[in-house]
Amino acid sequence: MSIDGNLASEFRSWFNASTSPLLAVFGIWIAFQQYRLKQYTLRKDLFDKRLTIFSAAIELIKVSLQSQHPGIEAVDEFNLKVAGASFLFGAEITDYLEQLRRRYLRIWEISDKERDNDFRDDDTEREQLLAERREHRQWMREQPTIMEACFKKYFNLTHA
Repeated sequence: MSIDGNLASEFRSWFNASTSPLLAVFGIWIAFQQYRLKQYTLRKDLFDKRLTIFSAAIELIKVSLQSQHPGIEAVDEFNLKVAGASFLFGAEITDYLEQLRRRYLRIWEISDKERDNDFRDDDTEREQLLAERREHRQWMREQPTIMEACFKKYFNLTHA
């Protein structure tokens, strides 16, 4: 019986000695998993915020192409949705969004002038401005494909 008692005593000692390091390793593993989850959550939050800005740009393009006389409200909404873009994107995207805004405003100005029949009596000015508006709209038509390539690197969930 003493051999079984010694064996049980040794096992108990070994078990007691090994539980602390095993619990420590398990605790480290849990902490690491929480860290990884937080990193993923951060990347997902960035993705969602960036997608809102991308969607606002697409919406501005849509309005510029679907309406003969697009309204100023669309650019106001766009401005509100892209206000934090400089915190989420590099300069190439913020510059691109500014160009998109400027072109939309130019389409709006020309359309507003046309709607109000506010051209000078000179038909050449009217024709020049309408040709300019067509050029801006053609540029807008090309943007969804171009935008996808520009924004793509910011929509990778593996990198923040």
